[in-house]
Amino acid sequence: MAIDTRAALLKHAEFFIRTQGYSAFSYADLADCVGIRKASIHYHFPRKDDLIQELLSSYRTQFHQDLRNFEANSTSPMERLRAYGERFAKSFDNHMLPFCCALAAERSALPESIRSEVHKDFMFQLEWLTRIIGDGIAAGQLSETRPADEVAVSLLSALEGGSIIGWALQERRPVLAAFTAMLGTLELG
Repeated sequence: MAIDTRAALLKHAEFFIRTQGYSAFSYADLADCVGIRKASIHYHFPRKDDLIQELLSSYRTQFHQDLRNFEANSTSPMERLRAYGERFAKSFDNHMLPFCCALAAERSALPESIRSEVHKDFMFQLEWLTRIIGDGIAAGQLSETRPADEVAVSLLSALEGGSIIGWALQERRPVLAAFTAMLGTLELG
């Protein structure tokens, strides 16, 4: 029962963060969703920070696995980049903002420990994108339009910004629009 309760708390907290924001939910909201007393949540997560840290850890583990899968299952850097972009579209299809995007939008409300973890996650994504783009350029599979790290920032910005615009418009198209256009500039002639 305790494991199921813990998992349910994490699931509902992630949903609240990705649909309403970090500041928009409390332990009382989670207690209502899971059907337990608010005080019982403190057994699993003494502080909201503890809950968010565990969510970030779980998210990071899954995200890193997804990136490994993209590399294992794709034969080209372009396929890997497209798979990465589709992960953002999948978030939209599930009616949620990307997890770190939702947290970053409330940066000033986050405790420093959470801000630091969100920063690390964005840096990891930029490093992965830079490596994939750089390897693709070096292998002659992607066009060198700008330095790989600049392209990585542009691609991630396009996906995060596209996710927010898609969220505001309640339309999927903006999620991948700029990202797809930028990928077009990387394709060889």
